[in-house]
Amino acid sequence: MSNSENRPLIRRHIALEEVLQLATPDELVAITDILLDKANDRLLGDDTARQRLVHSYAEGELYKVVNEIAFEIRALGSVSLASLLRRGEPVSYDEVVRDVASELKVEFSKADSTSAIEEKVLAKLVEKLAEQAEPESQASSDSWFGRARFNSSFTALLGALGKSGLGAAGDSLLSGALGSVAAVGSVAAAGMLAALPLTAVGAVSAGVWAFGNKKRPELQGLTTIVVHIARIRAGLVAADHEDFANRLRACL
Repeated sequence: MSNSENRPLIRRHIALEEVLQLATPDELVAITDILLDKANDRLLGDDTARQRLVHSYAEGELYKVVNEIAFEIRALGSVSLASLLRRGEPVSYDEVVRDVASELKVEFSKADSTSAIEEKVLAKLVEKLAEQAEPESQASSDSWFGRARFNSSFTALLGALGKSGLGAAGDSLLSGALGSVAAVGSVAAAGMLAALPLTAVGAVSAGVWAFGNKKRPELQGLTTIVVHIARIRAGLVAADHEDFANRLRACL
């Protein structure tokens, strides 16, 4: 069972455009809402691309303009110096993710891949959620009692954000992730955030992080976008692992 020529066995490292091609219509709308928000004016301008995006958004056909969505994400993350060095070409999505991670004080190395840093951003988000939901549980996180309090408070917080929309399958996934997390790691965090209802993602991101960088106000919108992209990628990776396990069992 090797990788096919058309797609990798596990889609962890696929490009931004391909992640967007595999997103649901609602996920594309959530990302585009941020990009078209007047509060998120980007430095670089491509009026033709922006007009196509606006038109497809109005027509409910965002799947036709995933390249434009990717461009707008990169353009929103561009700073003047970097753009000048590229003669007007926006920064890469990898640089966008690294900018967001740096702003959130997420530790990463130059060797880390884009997807690895995305996972660390998700882990940081879950860590912040835990701190807000039950501050005292952080001090006793090594004990069974502390973990139980963390699980309870996190579940309660998700309930307040609309967890009822998850359904039985989502409840099972979330319960499994919460039940196994002794210390919040990137894998557990990805599972938790993948289980969040889409409507809660923006509220979670906005409610957890208070941005004070007046020179880069767009970082708040970019952070939510990165969380959306990371959440989509985490879902693809989870589906690929399940598919691989099913194919492996079939061979036994």
